Amino acid sequence: AAGYIVESTSGRWRVSASPQPYHSERQLSQMAELFGHFLASVPEREAQDGFRIILSQWAAGSDFELQALVAIEAYRHRGSTMKAELEEMLSPIFSPIGVSTSREDKLRRAHRALGVTTRSMLRHDRDGEQDFNVVAKAACIVASIAPELMSESAGVINLALQRGASIHQVWASLLQAPPLLRLSFLAVVAERTEFEVVNFFGDHAAAVAHLCTEVAEASDSGSKLDKTGKQQMALVLNRLSTNFPLYVDPSAALQSSKVLALARGFGKHLGFAAPWLLRTLVRDMSKQPGRFSASDFIAVAVAAKSDIKLCKALGGALVGLWLYLSPQMLLEVMVRMPLALNETPPAFRQGLKEACTEHEMLLRALQPKHLSRLIEVWSDCGYDKVPESLMRLLPGAVDFHLLALDARRLVALSRLLNNGSASAAQSVVRIWRKWTEGSVHICMLRGWGRFYDALREVCRWRELDGGVSATGGRTTLGEAVLQGGLAEGLAEVAQVVPLELCMEISRLVPSTSLVACMFRAKMEEKVRCALRGVGGRLPMVVAVAVANGETLLKIEKGSTFWEALVLLIADSLKGSREIDLFCRSRPRMELRSAVIEALGDWRSLELSMSLSA
Repeated sequence: AAGYIVESTSGRWRVSASPQPYHSERQLSQMAELFGHFLASVPEREAQDGFRIILSQWAAGSDFELQALVAIEAYRHRGSTMKAELEEMLSPIFSPIGVSTSREDKLRRAHRALGVTTRSMLRHDRDGEQDFNVVAKAACIVASIAPELMSESAGVINLALQRGASIHQVWASLLQAPPLLRLSFLAVVAERTEFEVVNFFGDHAAAVAHLCTEVAEASDSGSKLDKTGKQQMALVLNRLSTNFPLYVDPSAALQSSKVLALARGFGKHLGFAAPWLLRTLVRDMSKQPGRFSASDFIAVAVAAKSDIKLCKALGGALVGLWLYLSPQMLLEVMVRMPLALNETPPAFRQGLKEACTEHEMLLRALQPKHLSRLIEVWSDCGYDKVPESLMRLLPGAVDFHLLALDARRLVALSRLLNNGSASAAQSVVRIWRKWTEGSVHICMLRGWGRFYDALREVCRWRELDGGVSATGGRTTLGEAVLQGGLAEGLAEVAQVVPLELCMEISRLVPSTSLVACMFRAKMEEKVRCALRGVGGRLPMVVAVAVANGETLLKIEKGSTFWEALVLLIADSLKGSREIDLFCRSRPRMELRSAVIEALGDWRSLELSMSLSA
């Protein structure tokens, strides 16, 4: 019925085969069982000789399903004595290089192989004697031939586990299988709770870790895992972490590139397995930080959160990377760093802070425009969002590039440094004071617009933060900068500061403050000198403001100082333009009358008419 002729001549068995047309599935199963019983009943030598005859006659055949069924039956009945012959037979049936190399034929054979192995398990489950090596081998080869059938191949392996296959036996059979098939097997095992599973992950921790890094590296290189694959990876890593042994052979350490891919994609699932997995990688990152990116350090730090020593080492290594970067690259990294560091474990930030303290001049490498950009970005983040380790890098760079910063960036820096403590406020005031002292020499050559911009920016800041006290008292940080940083600094060099700038400052500071008293004396001296013609003529607008009482100077009507101001104003009214400017200065009534009286010609009449208009 099966198309095989079995003869016995003089006690010798002879087996031959004759071609038969395609049979139904039921007939195929019957023929395979008949052949299996035949192999079980004949002597070993004759069975081997007969099997070789069938193998040679099938070499050019195309009935792969029948071949696979017979091979499995033969393995079941005589596997121990015919292992080599069976493996030889399975190779042309399931191998990617066989009767035909076309894609369609390979897929067809892969489908048949899966169907054969599945039916074989279901049929022989009742005997409880099946060896699953053939099943595992078929599923492995199918997965290699047709990755599209990966889930079906995994289903066959899972069915083998359900039918009682040993976890260790199946894992040994899958060592040459595609990584995704082994991952699927491990995911199924990870969901089980038997003691055998605990022992399995403990005994094969290194092999499981190697597999996970292999899958992660492939995913990182472009072969992205789908949702199911990511879930399987997370499940396996979580189980590996839970059952990770106390000791693993150091010689089984993993390659840094593969572990890095694992940390990038699945770092949060490493758990207690992280110290062993990441040890070699962290050592390489510490020795050669330039080979890695800042995002690599962050990913590995998150993965190593369970090991304080590794995290601290990574923090120091990250600073080593920053030392390698160009100014432009350093700026790009630092702009993103506050948000990235907020996700890292405390031990990593502590190690980073210690390294930043050692290399506090690191940001000096930035150009002034880069530092200005960095200050703006970090200021927008806010003091509480920028880690202390990064804040320790700012003073050295700011001190080095201080005079290259404009007032707007200094205000941003001040807001960033303001943590609400008195020491922080004092530090900010000192920065402004140093900037003021250095800027005076620049302004003497280029003009004093730099300080007018500074007054405008600080006053805007003072208004915005009017209700925020930086020193714990009533004075806000903006007010402290205005008085202690700008006003006092300019008061000490008031002899070279334009009178108009002195008047602007005196208008902004409280009249009862110490700095106001300093400016009052300096301003009176400068006005008297100007009235005497020392250091240039006093502008009419300034004289009107002083006589009007709009400055800190208090001048009594009828005094010598008053009379000198009136005469200077009257002498300045040369024509209609000056008269119009005087009227728009809004002089007080006493000053109007005094100037009209001092003129005594046609200008007094024109001035009177202009004031009354």
